Amino acid sequence: MLLKEKIQIQPKFVEFRIKGDGKKYRLRFKTDPNFDGAAWQKTFSTKKNRWQILKFPLKQFKKIFRGQEIIGNENF
Repeated sequence: MLLKEKIQIQPKFVEFRIKGDGKKYRLRFKTDPNFDGAAWQKTFSTKKNRWQILKFPLKQFKKIFRGQEIIGNENF
C-alpha cells in the first residue's frame, strides 16, 4: 500500500498479527516517494502454524538501499 499523504504522527513501534509458516521475512517501509529510493527494513522469523503478535520498535529498522544497509543512518 502506498500512502500519498505524509503521516503527521510520530509512532514508536509497528505491531501486527500474522499466522506463521516457520519462515523468515523482511518487513519494509519506504519513506522516499521515488520508486528506487531507500527503505527501512526489519527481518523477523515466524513460528509454524501459530498466530503471533509481532511488535518492533522503529529504532530496530535498518535503512537500506538496493539490499545494502546504509551505514551511519539516522533513526526511522
